[in-house]
Amino acid sequence: MTLTTRSLAAFTLSLAVTAGCTPMGPDDTGATTEDTDDTTAGETNGESTTSSSGATDPTADATGSSGNSSGATDSTGGDSSTSIASETDPTVSTSSATSSTSDSQGETDPTDPTTGGVMGCEDALEPITDLKNALAVRWGDIPEEMTTGNSSSTTGGDGLDPDTILVTLANNTYNTCQDPFGIGDCNGALLWKVDFVLPPEYQQPGLYTLDELNGGQFATGPNGDIPDDCWFGGGSLSGWVLIESIDDDKVVGRLCGTEVFEDYDPDGSFEAPRCN
Repeated sequence: MTLTTRSLAAFTLSLAVTAGCTPMGPDDTGATTEDTDDTTAGETNGESTTSSSGATDPTADATGSSGNSSGATDSTGGDSSTSIASETDPTVSTSSATSSTSDSQGETDPTDPTTGGVMGCEDALEPITDLKNALAVRWGDIPEEMTTGNSSSTTGGDGLDPDTILVTLANNTYNTCQDPFGIGDCNGALLWKVDFVLPPEYQQPGLYTLDELNGGQFATGPNGDIPDDCWFGGGSLSGWVLIESIDDDKVVGRLCGTEVFEDYDPDGSFEAPRCN
């Protein structure tokens, strides 16, 4: 198999989890900071692909095509007694920010399913198209040589808590619990994988940016009509992930507003079984 680089100059995709990150919870009343990573695209055989940066607001009424639109924010007003109201707060919509004036903060808590359900990614209820493989593996259970020396890793590994959970979603079966960074021949087809990590403080229902969870993407496909002549590439993944539930058996959630550099769409719902 001949591989030619299409996106990144170096195939290793770096991940750095900031030690000071804290999950968005019911007491967060400030604006959510959206860090935008440019998804990098290179050239193959004279053809280049580019992508826009920034995640789109998952609660806005108007939605665009994944990977084609830059980030936008909703301007939401509201009564001062509203527990969560911010111009960039992805967990509230205009209607919820202006109408929720209850004295009970729990009634509008977007991270507590018992108080009205986790909100966000409302347009991503359907399962991810062409999803064939989903898994969630504890970082400390991955062999060290895979997290530090494998060029296919999109996550790096330095400084991650061993109890961090790596979630991978792919349209192929090369990724396994034993090798969550596995890649293989494209065999004349477009193969893709996206992943993100959930440090212990994020292992609860809530809406998070893929930037803060170090989202990554990888894809490979054929060069022209030669099945075993494959390009490959990857980079960071911007967008949102809604964690609906997490337990010892599986991670349930949705991706929305993702920006990818190839013609695939990872937006939608997923269930990732835990590797035991």
